[in-house]
Amino acid sequence: MATTPRTAQSGRSGTAGGDQTRQRLLRTAESLIAERGLDSVSIRDITGAAEANSASIHYHFRSKEGLVKAILADRAEDMSDRRRRHLESLGPAPTPHEVASAMVAPTFELVETELEEGARSSAYVGFLAALLDDPSLVPLISEHFGDQYEHYLHALRRARPDLNEEAAVNLISFALHLVLNAVSEPARGLRVWIETHHPESVASIKNDLVEFLAAGFEAASPRMTGTEARP
Repeated sequence: MATTPRTAQSGRSGTAGGDQTRQRLLRTAESLIAERGLDSVSIRDITGAAEANSASIHYHFRSKEGLVKAILADRAEDMSDRRRRHLESLGPAPTPHEVASAMVAPTFELVETELEEGARSSAYVGFLAALLDDPSLVPLISEHFGDQYEHYLHALRRARPDLNEEAAVNLISFALHLVLNAVSEPARGLRVWIETHHPESVASIKNDLVEFLAAGFEAASPRMTGTEARP
C-alpha cells in the first residue's frame, strides 16, 4: 500500500490559511507547468491563477526554483512506492512484456487515483515530463527517481541478458520518457494529437503502450561488449 505523500520540506507553513495558500500554489504551479512548460510560466502567472499575494511564493518557497523542488518532492514518494511494488513483483528472469508493464502501470495508477479522488490535481506526471525538457533539472529529478531508473535497467537486462548495458540504457531512457508523455494529464505532444483527432483511441493507450514497449524490448538486436561476448 502506497504511503501518504510527504509534505515537501522546503518553504514555510503556519496558520491554516497559510497552509491552504501553500497548497494552492503547489497545485496551480504543477498544472500550469505541466500544460505550458517550465520556462513559459512566470511567478505572476502562478500567483494570479492561485489568487494569492504576489509575495506568497517568496514567503512559502523563497523562489520559483524552491517551488519547483517542493512540487517534485510532494508526490515523489507516492510515485516511488508504486514503481517499487511493481518492480518487486518481477521474478529473477522477467519477460520483456512484464518489464514494460512494470514501467507503465504505476504511472497510470497515480493519475487514475488522483482523477478518482478529485481533490488534487492530476498534473504531476505532466509536470515531471515538462521538467525533463530542461536538462539543468535532470540531476534534481535523479535525486528522487534515479534509483528506480537503475532498477528498471537491471530488470531489462535480466529479461534481455544478450543486450549490452549501452543498449539497455537507451531502451529504458526512451521508454520512461515516452511513458511520462503518453500518460500526462493534461495531454502533451502526440497525446494531444490522439485526443484531438482520434479520441476513441485514448481508452486503449495503457495497453497499447505496454505492447509497444514490450515489442521494442523484444525486437532489439542482441549486442554484447567485447568482454561480455567471450566464452
